[in-house]
Amino acid sequence: MLRFAQEGARILAVDRDLAAAEETAALAVKEGGECVAFEADVTREATLAAAMMAAVERWAGSTSCTTMSGSASAAATSRLRN
Repeated sequence: MLRFAQEGARILAVDRDLAAAEETAALAVKEGGECVAFEADVTREATLAAAMMAAVERWAGSTSCTTMSGSASAAATSRLRN
């Protein structure tokens, strides 16, 4: 993730523990990326969808999504494309 930040990526740092997401966001910003912390449990479809929508609303022109850990519901990400 830090390599993405070094390349100037816009990142939504998602974690069930908001403090951990904020720590990750601070590291990414220090490396030159734009990063926002977001609290969500990616094993729960509703919170994963909320995280994805937060990214879409903030960065409407984003073209990629990468998960670094945890799991994602294919159903949730499929609905976001429609």
